[in-house]
Amino acid sequence: MERVAAEWRRKNNVVADSALQTSILDTPERLAEVLTGDPSMIALTQKILFAAAVTGNERNLRAFGALLGGAVRRHGDWPEETNLLIDALADLEDLHVMIMDVSAAGVR
Repeated sequence: MERVAAEWRRKNNVVADSALQTSILDTPERLAEVLTGDPSMIALTQKILFAAAVTGNERNLRAFGALLGGAVRRHGDWPEETNLLIDALADLEDLHVMIMDVSAAGVR
């Protein structure tokens, strides 16, 4: 259980670090204030952290954080596409990411 809890903390930290960078806020405390200051932001944060809890993919974790940070940067205004992106990212597996990498390399 300690390892499970440690992994949960690691995932939360990756998401939080990415969210902070994308949000362009200056401190983690300020990010926490914004995320908890509005019920809709709390709901978005919960949805993202739930999705992050069931992935081990680092890129997905960073992408979840970027979605959250983008919503913060837009002052809580996020398009419906954000919810669709969360759902799509939650379904991506490492194999999908590898295929996208190969496809992107072929396009260059």
